[in-house]
Amino acid sequence: MEEDQMKHQRLGLEKMEEDQMNHRSDLDCLSIIQEEKMMGVAPVTGKMFKGLCLCYMVVTSIFFSVAVSGYWAVGNRSSGIVLTNFLADGRPIVPR
Repeated sequence: MEEDQMKHQRLGLEKMEEDQMNHRSDLDCLSIIQEEKMMGVAPVTGKMFKGLCLCYMVVTSIFFSVAVSGYWAVGNRSSGIVLTNFLADGRPIVPR
């Protein structure tokens, strides 16, 4: 009987702790949102926007150059699953 009461008390304490943790995380989230509103983040303009566009252009040009050279080297013979491309007749191509 006493064990059941202790078990219920423990469960009650755990539930209270969980509720407090959830409440804390909600308050932290609200304080972060309020701080962002107070700071008033400036929009991306001018040199920063040009730099951002340049970064995107560099990344896309590298991505497409790798994609085109890979298609030129292998063609459409590659498998849909990447790891099976490293197997020849069921044996790994990689040296041991």
